[in-house]
Order: sequence, then structure tokens, then C-alpha cells
Amino acid sequence: MGSLFTVRGTGYLLGSIIGSKAYDQKRISTHVVLMISVFIIGLICFIIPFITSLWMILGSFLFIGFAAGLIDVGGNTLLMWAWKDKVSGYMQLLHFFFGIGAFGFPFYLALLQFFFSESMSVSIGYWSVTVMCLSGILLMFVKSPKPDNEDDIEKPDNLNSNDEDDVINMNNLIEGDHLDEEDGRKEIVNDYKSEISNNLKKVLYYFINLNTSQNWMIIVCSIILFFYVGAEVNYGAYIYYYAKDNGWADSQEADMLTSLFWMFLTLGRLIAAGISSKVSVTIMLFTNIVGSLISMIILGIATLSTDIRILIKILLYSMTCTLGLFMSSLYPSVVSIPANLNLKVTGQSTSIMVIFASFGMLYLTKLAGRL
Repeated sequence: MGSLFTVRGTGYLLGSIIGSKAYDQKRISTHVVLMISVFIIGLICFIIPFITSLWMILGSFLFIGFAAGLIDVGGNTLLMWAWKDKVSGYMQLLHFFFGIGAFGFPFYLALLQFFFSESMSVSIGYWSVTVMCLSGILLMFVKSPKPDNEDDIEKPDNLNSNDEDDVINMNNLIEGDHLDEEDGRKEIVNDYKSEISNNLKKVLYYFINLNTSQNWMIIVCSIILFFYVGAEVNYGAYIYYYAKDNGWADSQEADMLTSLFWMFLTLGRLIAAGISSKVSVTIMLFTNIVGSLISMIILGIATLSTDIRILIKILLYSMTCTLGLFMSSLYPSVVSIPANLNLKVTGQSTSIMVIFASFGMLYLTKLAGRL
């Protein structure tokens, strides 16, 4: 079982890396790339119930992870291209539906087991995914959003785009070869040289700062996502064992804690989608981080300073719910920061953030498991 998750994670990273190029290329519509990714998952899920070889199962999960990486990069990138600095609410909704799928599908499988055997329930579950993936054909009827390009970038003041001939002949103008300085036009030459020099400095300064700002912002967002995803997955994975091994909850109660965390994480994104249009990303991120830290501090102090079981249980449930709420909108908020700052968004920049998030999930979870 562990090999399946490792192979799927490897495929996800490969898909995320390739996605950086797949959505930036100009030959194929980005919606076609996204549709093909959805169809790959649908096809693999259709054939998995018929596979009996371990190696074929591993190969199937590699392709599923690969397509999931493409979808993750594409969904985030295309949403930012479509809505630009107004993307926050739509990004929250996108990740809300991610949570709906992750939280709701296990319940769907459990419901199937009331009517079918366990093996048949799993097969029907995979085939249900195939049916849902057929909806990807709808992407063919929707116009693909376009990325930011140089034509959309505001030019510095005093740059006249109609002066193309003057720019082409700039060297001659600067040297003054075609002007007769003896005719009293030396002053005109100097003024023109000064104007061109200032405009060139503005253009150079603008693009250097644009690239620097974008690169630094992508790095900062990637580092935040690295630690955030690691913390989110660790809490969701280990709160069960933390509560059960310390005698604060039995198996059913520990299961309930895990479910509550993911449920409030999903619910929080729906709430954030409604308020993100009225609250800036900065305030949302500040609230997310401070609220998460306070929830963890209260829970840590309570579990270390008191032996009252009922109090610990109350705090476990309440702080798990509040932690899920405060952490819920952090990922979509961070991913949408470049678009909110009107920085140029590309498949590559989104891919870098997704890859860092994946590394956080992989390595910080392993690190926590060894502690």
C-alpha cells in the first residue's frame, strides 16, 4: 500500500513539472491539456478493477498521479488567468470542491457497501470516477483564458509607442550624425538624448523590478505552502494516533476528530469564498496564521498542563474544528497572491508553488513520523 502512495506522489511531481510547460505553450489550447488530463484519470479508473498485476497497478497510480499534477497546476493557473486580481473568491471555491471530493467520496464508498460486496463497491467507485471524468468534454465548449503577455503590461510614462522609427534610429539620434550642430541644433540633440536615456532607464528599471518582485514572491509563496501543507497533512494524519495513544479518545472518537478536521477545512473554504471579495488577502492570511497558532497553542498547553480528561476532550474537539477553519483558506489565498498583486502568472510559477507544497506533504510528514 505504501508503494502505491509513493508511486502516485512521484507521478504527481512529474505532472506538476510538465504542467509548467504544458500550460505556457501556445500550440494546444490549455483547456485541451486540462481535458486530456481528466480523461487520463477516467480511463485509468475504468481499467483498474480489471487489473490483477501489481506492476500494472503501480503503473496505473503513476499515471493517475501524473494527471492529477497536471490538473492541479492547470486549475490554479487558468483560474488566475481568467480572474486576475479578483481571483480570491473563485480560488477558494476551487479548493472547496477539492475538499468536497476528498471528504465526500469515502462516504460514497461506505454507502455502496450497504448494497454491494466490498470488492464490487470499490469497482463501482472507480467506474463512478470514470463517468464523472466524462464531463471534461465540456471544456471543449469553453474559451481558454489567456495569460498575461507583454502587450498587457503598462508602459512607463513618456514612452510613445508610435515613435518606432525614432527608436530604430536611436543610435544616430544620440550621436547626432544627421544633425548639424553648427546650425544651432546642439541643444535639441542633447534634450533628445536625455529624454531617450531617461525612458530607457524607466523601461529597464520597470522590467528588472517586475522580474525580481515576481521571483521573490513566488519563492515566498512556495516556502509558505511547503510548511502549510506539511502541517495540514500531519495534523489530519496524526491527530487520530495522538488522541488515541494518550487515552483521550477511543477509535471511534479519534476517527471523528479526523473527520471533523477535514470537514471544517472544507467548510472554511466555502465561508472564505464569500468573504474574500470584501477582505484583502493580507488580512485573510494574517487571520489564518494567527488563528491557527492560537488554536495549536491552546491545545498544546491544555494537553500538557491538565489531567482532566473531559476538559482535554472538549478542547481536542473544539480546537480541531477551529484549526480546520483557520487553515482552510490559507492554501488558496497564498496561491492567488501573484494574481492579486498583478504579477505575471505562468504555468511555471504555479508549478513551482505546487511542487513545494508536494515536498512539504512528503518530507514533513516523514519527519513527523520519525519524531
